[in-house]
Amino acid sequence: MPTTRGGISVTPIAKPSDGKIDMLLAKGIARLEGLKTLPKVLKGEHLIRPAVIYDQFHEVKVLMERNHIAVDGEYLGMANKVEISFVKKLRFLASR
Repeated sequence: MPTTRGGISVTPIAKPSDGKIDMLLAKGIARLEGLKTLPKVLKGEHLIRPAVIYDQFHEVKVLMERNHIAVDGEYLGMANKVEISFVKKLRFLASR
């Protein structure tokens, strides 16, 4: 999705129907730099920052040192490996 958590434009060029996974990584941003970057994120103007890595994929596998993980604005906890694949069909399961 182009926005997350209350309309913040984290991945502003994302399109849910294009069959791609939009991934943004922010590397080595100190707290002060993060605070300076926040207004650009709110406007969707942060993708050109040197510390921001943004790309689109059909499948993503990330191996890293144990770190915090959030997907679509949802914090998932700590991990050292993430694998995501685009699926064209969604199946919803619900119980009564």
